[in-house]
Amino acid sequence: ISEGTASLVASLDGIRSALTERRPSLSSLKDAGAAAIASIGQPKDVIRTGLVSLDNVLGGWHRREFGVIAARPSMGKSAFLFSSLLQAARRGTCSMIFSLEMPTDAAVKRMLSDMVWNSQTPIPYVNIMRGVLEGHEIDRIKAAFDKYEQLPIFIDDQAGLTAGEIASRAKRLMDILDRLGKRL
Repeated sequence: ISEGTASLVASLDGIRSALTERRPSLSSLKDAGAAAIASIGQPKDVIRTGLVSLDNVLGGWHRREFGVIAARPSMGKSAFLFSSLLQAARRGTCSMIFSLEMPTDAAVKRMLSDMVWNSQTPIPYVNIMRGVLEGHEIDRIKAAFDKYEQLPIFIDDQAGLTAGEIASRAKRLMDILDRLGKRL
């Protein structure tokens, strides 16, 4: 990004921040503790990961919380993330993913592999990426896509985004979805 473009983005983020309604965020322990105790036992709006054992430990993805998936390369971070994203979308949750290191094409192919996965006849992601598929496997992938193409998933694969740019793009989509009566 050129210096001029970065300055423009920062200016636009500043304008957006000024126009966004802000709520007070400073709380005393006494007030925050009372609110936390009052919320105990109330059902939480969570998004299931699709993995029962993980949901039992974490309770699912919690709205308004920032989660980080970290591990060494080739440990299954992307596979887990895309599978969890699909599980949430199947339940109607609108989701946005910023894929800073993987182009949209590769991200979608990971999701397609998950859509057609079963223990008897899985279609590995690597086979989809390499194009090493039988005709009946391509038909299964197309049928799965036809079934899931309307899922509320949005992908932004712009490399090199700053945290501010990610927040701005997410807020922009949130505004669009709010007007449609949906939540990101």
